[in-house]
Amino acid sequence: MSGYVKQISKEENKTVKIYVEDDEGNIHDYTVPKRTQIRVREGQRILAGTPLTTGTIRPRDLLEKVSTESSFQYLLREVKRVYAEQGVDIHDKHFEVIIKQMFNKVEVTDAGDTNILPGTLLSLEEAKRINEDIRKENSKIEENRKKIVGKELAYSVISPEEVDKEIAKAGEIITEELVSEMVKKGIKFVTIKDGERRDRYTINVKNEIQYKQKLLRITTASLESEGFLSAASFQQTPQILAEAAVEGRSDLLKGLKENVIIGQLIPSGTGLSVYNNIQIEEHPVAKASSEEMRREQQA
Repeated sequence: MSGYVKQISKEENKTVKIYVEDDEGNIHDYTVPKRTQIRVREGQRILAGTPLTTGTIRPRDLLEKVSTESSFQYLLREVKRVYAEQGVDIHDKHFEVIIKQMFNKVEVTDAGDTNILPGTLLSLEEAKRINEDIRKENSKIEENRKKIVGKELAYSVISPEEVDKEIAKAGEIITEELVSEMVKKGIKFVTIKDGERRDRYTINVKNEIQYKQKLLRITTASLESEGFLSAASFQQTPQILAEAAVEGRSDLLKGLKENVIIGQLIPSGTGLSVYNNIQIEEHPVAKASSEEMRREQQA
């Protein structure tokens, strides 16, 4: 909420009330202890997330009410301050790598037309990939509606509104009228029989998943990493390995830690696969210089 500090008044019960008028003219009041130091003054313009008093701010509140960037920068600033007070100067990039992992997960709030359960934690990249796949499917809807005309249905199509009512039976040949009826009834996809093959075609717009950014603690973020080797090397090793075995998971060794564990090059710098087949030829000048240095050492 952005607005102006309208009034700061001291109450009789050892508290102070700060009245803020937002941009729409609504008045909001905030009660704080009298001994708390006020950081704003009457008439001051404030933005969403501006601290009214001294003290710490909950990063999760910043994330929910302001933005991910504000919460990220606040964490970075506060952690750096702790080290700076001890006279230790550390580059931002080292903290940013850790904080980035804490913001790497999102929580699914609406599964849309997917099989994902609400409340599931996904990596931000995976959530974006799922929505991108849905958008690609949606872009082919008109083409699919024309393509399935004259094809044979593999399974029956049931009306989502009336469970006992069949719109079309298995083995029925699809016509343009049938396609129009299925679209009107909200059928998202149909399965077509082509010999032994079963092909699924999207004929209605699929809803994307909705998610919100999550801020995880360092321990939780480490245990929620994509590779199970990295997570198992941190904490709860038996539980993580047992879950990975039951689910039949495969570790694609995309991170740094898992590659260090098994003793191979990390996927960074010259350890990237693009450098695997590179050939290096020594320049004649460098070769002559190395030979000259060798002769001087022998002399």
